[in-house]
Amino acid sequence: MSPQFLSLPAAFRRMGEAGELARFYGALGLSYSAGLPMTTTLASLSNPDAEETARRRAIPLREAVAAGGTLADGARAGGFLDLEVALIELGETSGRLQVTFAALAEFFEADQRLALEIKSRVFKLSINPIAGAFILPLPILYKFGLKAYLLVSVPMLAATLAGGGMLAWWSFTSTRGAPRYAIARFLWALALGIEAGLPIVRSIHLAAAALGPSTTATRLFSVPASEWSRTPLAVTLARTCELPRNAIMMVENMERTGNTAGTLKWMAKAFEEGTLS
Repeated sequence: MSPQFLSLPAAFRRMGEAGELARFYGALGLSYSAGLPMTTTLASLSNPDAEETARRRAIPLREAVAAGGTLADGARAGGFLDLEVALIELGETSGRLQVTFAALAEFFEADQRLALEIKSRVFKLSINPIAGAFILPLPILYKFGLKAYLLVSVPMLAATLAGGGMLAWWSFTSTRGAPRYAIARFLWALALGIEAGLPIVRSIHLAAAALGPSTTATRLFSVPASEWSRTPLAVTLARTCELPRNAIMMVENMERTGNTAGTLKWMAKAFEEGTLS
C-alpha cells in the first residue's frame, strides 16, 4: 500500500509493524526450540487469523520450504530486509536458527520501542485535525441543529481519517530517519551482524540497508569497503554518524577490549533513550 493512499488508522497500524515482526520471530524461535516442524509453524503464522505483517513474512517462507527450498530462499523471494536474509541463511547453514530467530526478535523489539516513541508524537499532532472536525462546525449546530451539524462534521472527520495518513506517515518516517533514531537502529543491526559472525564490512552494509532512505544510511554507504577494513571503527563512525565524544570513547574502548556486540547494544539503547545523543 502506497503511503499516499494510507488512511489515518492504516498509517498507525503500519507504524506497529516492527512489533508484529518481533512477535513473528519470537513465535518462530519458540516453535523451533520446542521441536515443532517448521511447516506446521509457518502454516499457523500464515493463516488468515494471523497478524498481517507476520502473514506476509510466513507465506513466502512456507512456499519455499514446501517446494524443497530453504528459509533463506523464501526470505529473498518475500522481500525481507537484507539483514534478515543474511542472518536466516547463516542460521540455516550453521545450525543455529534458534539464535537467529532470537536475534531478529530482539532487533525488531528495539525497533518497536523507537516506533512507539515516535508514534506517540505523531498521534499528538493528529489530535488537532480530528478535534477540528467536531469543533469547527459547532456554530452550525447552534444555528441549524444537530442534523446540519452532522452533515458537515461527519464528512470532515471522514476526510481527516482518509487523508491524514499521508501526513502522519510522512511525519513518522522523517522522524525515524533523524540521526538519533537512525543511529540507534544502525547500532542494533550492526551488533546482530557481528554477533552472528558476519564480516564487519558486510555487517555495516546490512545494518545501513536496514535503515531505509536516510542521511545516516547515505553517509555510511559512501565509505569505501577498504576504508571500513583498514580504519578503526571509532574514526569512521565519528565522521559518518557524527557521534558525540563519549560515544566515540566507548567505541574505542570496545575495539580494545573486543566486547563488540555488547557495547553496540548498550550504545543503541542509550541512543534510544536519548542519553547518548
